[in-house]
Amino acid sequence: QGVGKSPTLGPVVQGCETENSENQDETTNTTTDKKEIVSRNIINNKKLFFRYGGPVESSRGFVLHSDEEISKDSLKISKGVVLTSTIEFFDELVKGKGPKESILALGYAGWGPGQLEDEILQNSWMPLSVDNNFLFDNEVSNKWNQAYEILGVDPSKLSIFSGRA
Repeated sequence: QGVGKSPTLGPVVQGCETENSENQDETTNTTTDKKEIVSRNIINNKKLFFRYGGPVESSRGFVLHSDEEISKDSLKISKGVVLTSTIEFFDELVKGKGPKESILALGYAGWGPGQLEDEILQNSWMPLSVDNNFLFDNEVSNKWNQAYEILGVDPSKLSIFSGRA
């Protein structure tokens, strides 16, 4: 799980690795010029958020969700978090069935082999471990402040210059 770039330069992302060793990331919040898709529905006491997932295959849906419901095609991302993208799973969601917390994202952002790792080494990302409360809360516009707080970083003290000691 990671947080990338800055509030003005990039998204907060939930990452996973696919079988072909390329990184595929589910965007949970984006602050780009594109219209942000942020919506929340509560069906049968279950939270369903809608998000813009990224520019690749924007007609394809991905569901990042809590792990009470797992299908054979689900990909475990971390403790309590799963990624599923089958039509059967979508059908269950719209009927108010499925996991307690879900994020439906259209499209995804992807990186070539080794690209994301290189960007992390160049300090282009601020990786951090987060819990499900961070991931599935409805404070979308406050994700960056929450991430900085988790890291113990005062964003006013950040510099556009970087280096290594």
